[in-house]
Amino acid sequence: HAISLHGALPISVVFHELFGHGPLLLNSAYADFVAWYGHMVLQAAPKLRPILSRLFWYTIEFGLLKTNQGMRIYGGGILSSHQETLFSLESTQPQRRAFDINTILQTPYDYQSIQQQYFYLDDLADLYQLIESDMLTSCLNTLHPETQAVFVNC
Repeated sequence: HAISLHGALPISVVFHELFGHGPLLLNSAYADFVAWYGHMVLQAAPKLRPILSRLFWYTIEFGLLKTNQGMRIYGGGILSSHQETLFSLESTQPQRRAFDINTILQTPYDYQSIQQQYFYLDDLADLYQLIESDMLTSCLNTLHPETQAVFVNC
């Protein structure tokens, strides 16, 4: 349970932000992606925002890295939960899939439960591919042609 201090943010939220995201904001690829994502979502049609939230969810909140030493966590939602940490790395139950923007944008999530699938990158620098290419725009225009999404690199 979250503990609230005099009506302030619950301690669990503060813990999540400080320990789940804080250290990784020192990584330029991660920090640049978070900044780009914020600008990009503000440009998006409101109708697309729930779909775009999946990108943030499966990267910044629940992303994994595939390394030579095995899977590693970079998602703050995983890092701030002991149970999710063990489940994401050690359990045979969840699916661990290579990052694919098209699949991610079509994959709903449940924010109230332990995740049943995770997407992994080979390197955090792979996030720059999203920032520097038109992959996201192309994918959204294919999935939702009525919106004709166009995002400016920030």
